[in-house]
Amino acid sequence: MKRRTGRLWLRMGAVFLAFLALNVLFVRTAIWFVTGFVFGVALLIAGTVPDFSGVTPPLWLVGALVALFIAAQYGYSRHQMAGALVDQSYDADLTAFATRRAQQLDVPAPSVYVAEYERPNSMIYGSRRSATIVLTRGLVESADESTLDAVVAHELGHLKNGDLWLMTTLNALPVLAKKLRGWASWLRGTIAGGDGGNGGSLFVLLVALMLGALAIVFRAASLLVFRLFSRYREYAADATAAELVGAPEQVAAALAELDEGHGPPDADARERAAELRQACFLPHGLGERTEDAGLDYDVSLQLDEDDSGFSGTDADDSSGMRWDRVDEIESRNEDQPMQRLERQRAESESPTTWVRERFLPDTHPSTADRIERVQSLRE
Repeated sequence: MKRRTGRLWLRMGAVFLAFLALNVLFVRTAIWFVTGFVFGVALLIAGTVPDFSGVTPPLWLVGALVALFIAAQYGYSRHQMAGALVDQSYDADLTAFATRRAQQLDVPAPSVYVAEYERPNSMIYGSRRSATIVLTRGLVESADESTLDAVVAHELGHLKNGDLWLMTTLNALPVLAKKLRGWASWLRGTIAGGDGGNGGSLFVLLVALMLGALAIVFRAASLLVFRLFSRYREYAADATAAELVGAPEQVAAALAELDEGHGPPDADARERAAELRQACFLPHGLGERTEDAGLDYDVSLQLDEDDSGFSGTDADDSSGMRWDRVDEIESRNEDQPMQRLERQRAESESPTTWVRERFLPDTHPSTADRIERVQSLRE
């Protein structure tokens, strides 16, 4: 187990170095594009041969610009993620429980909010000193105490492993590259007006083509770095959660239960919450808002006296779901995690899936793979 965990951290470190290198390359390319390409093309069209000797920026300037660029990415992503979550409310009971678990991990206690979305899922964003865990209403109302405990432990695992800031920052560069590609398309569209004459049209066309090409390259590279790191961080957070709750099978059961019956988000959901899907516990997104999905739960949630989790007002419920409105909650699937794992593994063995997982990775590993890795922690 230690050997596998060590390899995982080496991979995360390599992706972090790739992230830094990509930002340095982006800043250097931006400087060249403005001071070299744009002005160079303009001078050539005007009939003057440009001379760029001695215009190489000093290293301290590049370093300062990279630092500012990374800080701006973090601020932008955090703002976008917070803004994309609507109708979320602070939950004192869940925050108290997360605080107790955070103390066990020796990390600053996060705040816990419940967002009004129907799909069972969760996420964490912010910084180490000011983190926010978001649980969907669908999760809080349908999951039992063991599942909630595993989910909260997983999110705290991200905080413990120190990947929260980097993951938030990594989300920005692909978005920026996509916007640059859009600006390039807009510039090409302005040529149709023919307002700038032949020279002006040629200048705009060359700038647009170069900007579009650079945007495609940086978007592909940044998405690859982002998705690789996202996958590795999920493995690491699962391992931390298993250690925290003291039972790898509890985390495996939570993964299997929450993934059951949920495919990838539809196109509308991806568009509405593009900044959120990759940060979630599972990649199926948040789904509809609860008022749109017809959910109307009224649950009283209380903390147990011990550290085991939660209890509701109906403590004698023999099904293991201790909630006020059991009749409104779908019955738990009694399949064991390993049975679900076998079904998921069979679905993921096609050649198409194998190619995609290795060369075009998604932000999350397959749930079957995550369950298998968590189960192996018992060995």
